[in-house]
Amino acid sequence: MLRRNKKEAPSGAVEIDDATKVVWEKSSLQNCFRNYRDLIRYFHQDFKRLSVLLNFVPVANLNSAANTIVNIFILFNSVVPFVEHLSEVEFEQTQKNAGASMRGNSIVNKIEGAFVRTVGLQFLQKRLGPVVLDFCSDDHLSLEIDPVKVMGEFNSRVAGGEDLQYDKETVIAHRQKLLLSAAQSVLDHVTDQSFVDEIPRHIRAIAYSTSCLAEKYAPNFVMSIVGGFIMLRFISPCIVIPENFGITTQRVLPKNVRRNLVLLTKLL
Repeated sequence: MLRRNKKEAPSGAVEIDDATKVVWEKSSLQNCFRNYRDLIRYFHQDFKRLSVLLNFVPVANLNSAANTIVNIFILFNSVVPFVEHLSEVEFEQTQKNAGASMRGNSIVNKIEGAFVRTVGLQFLQKRLGPVVLDFCSDDHLSLEIDPVKVMGEFNSRVAGGEDLQYDKETVIAHRQKLLLSAAQSVLDHVTDQSFVDEIPRHIRAIAYSTSCLAEKYAPNFVMSIVGGFIMLRFISPCIVIPENFGITTQRVLPKNVRRNLVLLTKLL
């Protein structure tokens, strides 16, 4: 166990001070290579070997497996070729249901997500962060349009002593306009040419290869598949969980703010 101070270590434990801990953390990936070099090279020489092995990873462990693979393959500068290989396998396996390609909790989607978060983090913080932060900062805004939830909100406020002149249909209609306007503003922002031009080249490379594969295996779904990659793997996670991208310092967002962000991404 790593220890932060010089307290007496349990019998049999090795005491590690903070300086040693930092060195160990910085070199942990290098240690991994030294200890598992032959195994890593074995998988790297033929992507099929690793893609077959990944079929046996439990769903609960897909995220950690994806993050580990991305970190290792980044050092080999081969994440994009590996994602291209996995993507083609995915397309081949879903030919009978082409519209379902590149969706769901498949390992290729997990790896794509881990990769774009790694290489696109600074871009998202800079170019999308201010837009998302505006929504996070307005905790009085409600974009809820579900009639049941809207009525529940009304009942809760009345129970709290508020005297409301409330017409549910009018409120929902007003919020629908607000939600559409908010979604349109975000969509205009992420489709602006200056935004597109600055998207990291690795992400654009995966989008291009996804487009080529879609043309080959699912020509009727090219736009939805490529758009799904950009929105579901790259843009939407940053909007729904901005705290994980360093956009807001709030570790727990107010419930209505989170709901606004979820509704926004659903509409996008």
